[in-house]
Amino acid sequence: MIVRKPIFSIPIYVCSYSDFYKKIDKKRLKAEANHKERIAYKKYGIEYAHRHERDEWKFDKIIGWIVLYLNGKTIKADYWLINAKRIGLNSRNKKFEYKHKIADVSTTHNKNNKEIIDDIKSFFNNCQQGKYIKKLKNHYIDTSEFYQLAEFMNIKALIEYINTE
Repeated sequence: MIVRKPIFSIPIYVCSYSDFYKKIDKKRLKAEANHKERIAYKKYGIEYAHRHERDEWKFDKIIGWIVLYLNGKTIKADYWLINAKRIGLNSRNKKFEYKHKIADVSTTHNKNNKEIIDDIKSFFNNCQQGKYIKKLKNHYIDTSEFYQLAEFMNIKALIEYINTE
């Protein structure tokens, strides 16, 4: 029986932060241009109001997760994605479902902390290039927070701690 002891999760988005807001701004400009042709604007001067609260990228636009977990002293990765026929910018009513295991990320038995973190970084780079799952090539894997914390992490000690629980 596989005992999954989660270490951390990495979000997957339809597109990157900058690409998302470029697309949203393009839609907003088009809507504003169309609005200026309407009678409400021409006759009464009613301005177009864009609802910014609906466009929060960091939390609302997650379409999947890569969950890194321990199985003994091996770090493995699972893939979760929303259950939808079509995944777009405005996907709503998300229900995440487990898809499958992606890969064994690192066997940590004889490796030091830096080697383990390098294995994880290499894994994420390969995921983004679509080497494990072709679909991931079209999506954005947000590893920014992991990379910020990676140099301060003692992943080897974390593995030992989790395995003693």
